[in-house]
Amino acid sequence: MPTAPCIQDQTLLFERIDLQQIEEETERLQAQISGAG
Repeated sequence: MPTAPCIQDQTLLFERIDLQQIEEETERLQAQISGAG
């Protein structure tokens, strides 16, 4: 089944992108909180 690895790779790639976006938004929120405080 040659298609399975491709699907897994795409899923892992999406998960990595989501993690990066979450980290970026977390940093932004922390900056806003520290700036407001």
